[in-house]
Amino acid sequence: MDVAWDPVPYGGNFDPCATLSTALVTVEAATGSSPDHALFFHYGRYLGTATWDPYPFTSLNAPLTTDDTVALDYKDGRYVCTACPGPVTLVRYQWQRDHVQMLDPPPAP
Repeated sequence: MDVAWDPVPYGGNFDPCATLSTALVTVEAATGSSPDHALFFHYGRYLGTATWDPYPFTSLNAPLTTDDTVALDYKDGRYVCTACPGPVTLVRYQWQRDHVQMLDPPPAP
């Protein structure tokens, strides 16, 4: 069964004045382990998603996020309960003249 994406972001740092910002979205009626997508914006213009596939447990790493760099934490929920702390993969994305560049290896599928 297909579930629609919730149009209301649950997190991120969307800013139409930022070089690169993100809005984090999940599916409607989401649970703790529902898939999330990070939507990227360059000065408010939608660019696309951070990854092709959605991942659960995605959050903004605000201390490492700057005007041109978005840092996302992807919690690995495969081996732990959804409420437990687990391994986290930090992935930074940076605006580079005309595109977003992933600076770190992506999270495990």
